[in-house]
Amino acid sequence: MSRAQDSSAATFIERFAASASTSFSYRPILVWAMNDAMDAATTAQQLASFQASGYGGVMIMPWGKLPYAFMSDEWLDRVAEILAEARRLGLDVWIWDDWLYGSGPADGVLTDDPQYRAKTIKVALDIRVESGEAIEVILPPRTVAVGHFPIDKFGSPAGLIQRIDARPGDHVSVPPAGRQRLVAVAWHHISGMQHTTRSHGPGGESSISISDDANVWSIDMLNPAAVARYVELIHERYYSRFSEYFGTTLKGFFYDEPKASTSTPWTERFAETFQRRKGYEICDELVAVMTEYRMEDVGFNDWLRPEATRRAEADYRDVWSSLVAESFYGTIQSWCHVHGVVATGHPVGDGHPNGDYWLQDLFSSGGDYAKNMAFSDMPGADVVFASIRIDQFSDAVRMAASRAATKGKPRAMTESFAVFGHGLDVDQMRWVMENQLVRGVNTFFCKLSNYNRESFLHFHPPELSDANPQIAYFGPSMNARIERLAQYTNAGHRLPSLAVYVPGGNARRHELEPLAALEALARKLTYSRVAYDYLFDDDLPELEPIPAGFRTSTGAIYTALVVPEAARPTDEAALMIDRLKAGMPETVFTWPVDSEDNARQHIANRLVSTYWAENPVVDMGSGADGVSGRMCFDDDGHQLWLLLNETSQDRMIEINAHRPCAVIDIDPDTGNAVLLSSCKVGELANIPFAPMQSRLLLIDPVGDLSKGVPALSPGSAKRIRPVDWQVALSGGDLCDLDGDVLPDWAELGLRGFSGCLRYRARFVIEKKTEAALLSLGEVCHGARAYLDGTLVGDCAFAPFTINLGPLEAGGHLLELDVVNTLANQVFGDPDRLAALVSAGEFRGTYEPVYGSRDRKKLRSGLFGPVEISLAP
Repeated sequence: MSRAQDSSAATFIERFAASASTSFSYRPILVWAMNDAMDAATTAQQLASFQASGYGGVMIMPWGKLPYAFMSDEWLDRVAEILAEARRLGLDVWIWDDWLYGSGPADGVLTDDPQYRAKTIKVALDIRVESGEAIEVILPPRTVAVGHFPIDKFGSPAGLIQRIDARPGDHVSVPPAGRQRLVAVAWHHISGMQHTTRSHGPGGESSISISDDANVWSIDMLNPAAVARYVELIHERYYSRFSEYFGTTLKGFFYDEPKASTSTPWTERFAETFQRRKGYEICDELVAVMTEYRMEDVGFNDWLRPEATRRAEADYRDVWSSLVAESFYGTIQSWCHVHGVVATGHPVGDGHPNGDYWLQDLFSSGGDYAKNMAFSDMPGADVVFASIRIDQFSDAVRMAASRAATKGKPRAMTESFAVFGHGLDVDQMRWVMENQLVRGVNTFFCKLSNYNRESFLHFHPPELSDANPQIAYFGPSMNARIERLAQYTNAGHRLPSLAVYVPGGNARRHELEPLAALEALARKLTYSRVAYDYLFDDDLPELEPIPAGFRTSTGAIYTALVVPEAARPTDEAALMIDRLKAGMPETVFTWPVDSEDNARQHIANRLVSTYWAENPVVDMGSGADGVSGRMCFDDDGHQLWLLLNETSQDRMIEINAHRPCAVIDIDPDTGNAVLLSSCKVGELANIPFAPMQSRLLLIDPVGDLSKGVPALSPGSAKRIRPVDWQVALSGGDLCDLDGDVLPDWAELGLRGFSGCLRYRARFVIEKKTEAALLSLGEVCHGARAYLDGTLVGDCAFAPFTINLGPLEAGGHLLELDVVNTLANQVFGDPDRLAALVSAGEFRGTYEPVYGSRDRKKLRSGLFGPVEISLAP
């Protein structure tokens, strides 16, 4: 790596990064999947390789084919080896709390006891009779509600439902009347697809999509006793053996996708709990709630259900989701606090954009996202199946960052890159993580690396150890870059933000329109570089009006609150909204649901212009749709911006100066600084962005940081192109190349090769230059650069440029180690691919998800144009 230039700007950002508070590493954490017998030597070797690859630590994840019995002494002996070696290396350790996923069954040991198994209510008896016919039945076991009602010609309710007071096993009769139905609602045990120990990995008894393990049930997440037993089986067992590591090397426990496995859960004494919280009997309403209004097999619940039934269904969801949050997440968090470690993870169903309705993931079979993450020390989300991708707006991870901001938590996290495929490259990883950094996420659990890498290579890619050439070459650069950017974006101070209210009450009623309407606002604010958080029902009652707007009990300050039209807040949240409207009407905005409403544009423009008018230094609110940003500042008013082009097109940012300032570009990889512009009041600075490019801009209104910073204007720079191109093939032979048309590796006979090839070329400069910029153009998928035999640095991130610093006059040798991805090794050679398919390597895996993406990543090599820009 080239040394950072000795400038005030470079010194400033290093001090600024050091000011970020931390209790554990900002470097990405590698999820380490234990899928084979382990030994101390291999464990130590892999940990050393993870450290050399730049990771800040590991998360220990029991995985398919692990030969040790659940939480056995033999397993704990292996964990002891990891903790001891990690302590010696200075790596953080986290523990994936269950064996496989989702969290809760404790490898099936917990749910061997029927009282701890998840329960769901279903219609167990549904009898229709014609006019004049009577009904007489014996109620099925576990019945909780029964009733009868007249029906229309479609079989839907056509009158009041009459509840029958009866118990399981009772004889129930309904006398002859008109056409009618008798419905009984009962509970039974339930399990989800994920709750199995036998579906993970080659040779498993079932595929990833089908669980045939009849002996593993989901946990009753509504039952505190079940969760307490879960903690006893796993967390307490770890503590009894490793208490000396708790809070030091061992940072915390991670839960993954805990779920009730049903949208209609039940638990012992639920009816009593509901009556206590809502003031009426849920069993009086269950027949109505569980009976659908249908016409010719089309559902009409939202149109035909009486308001009382809609309210009862929403109340039922409110109570059971509160029990999930309190019983599961609350119990685990309380235990972790007592034992000095962090409780984190993410619920099921979050983080999956779904057109205009991505916010519907707030409520799923895992409960209410906002409620669950209120009990998290580091609120989290999932980034899986390449759910964050170029040219697609996705704001889902901001929910985790918002929960952290409003609850006073310094960290928000994601589990990222699961099933992104073999073709994942470090530039894509960098871009996905920076996409999250600008939204407030600052901790990344990267999935995964297999302990036995060969046997599981095709099951759950990507493989993110140094067995992947992308990580072997560029892992240190990528992880160091993310660490620095996470520190930069979490240091200093923040300007007041906007608050966007997300009404959970609408989600509980299946009313998605008010939630969907918020996506248009989120996109406008994001690409106008406006800071905002999502606020939920439990946040609003805690707001305190202040002269600048209002703030939360943890100190987060907001200048305005946006409430979607037709929102259904809780009573407490509604009181705060009304209070703000009455006392500070200029701070509350109603966001229209109708996408054709011109008021949307007017409100959005007003929010953006007001926000930027309050920035004391610059305005970045116009132009460059598709460029997001996050800013922090120090006590002297210096602003540090991370800006990201989220599109595949060139973009341009306009920086309008409110006061005289210098705009300095900081290279996150080298620390080198370049002066882009010196602006007077009212002047514009146009800052270009290549596709997927990020920039770290230092805005200096004081004038003390631009001293000694060289200027390199792309418009005035002289460009030269290297000549005499050669490439050393994998066997060592040199191949002369046409520098104007550099070939794909497939044209060199390396269609199925994954690894590194070295390119060589020469160039001459006529006189010494104080600054030079190397640009590789198109490269698939990253290069390490050497100049005259000396390592310059890695050029693995868009726009694939690197600041070379000053260069002497004369001839120079440029060498580039170009590295592709593992996609070629797996999908590049048709004969090899046919052999893998024939051998069953892809049976039962995620290949249908990642295979099509990997086939698009086979292009390999350096394509250019390669240019060197010289300062005039």
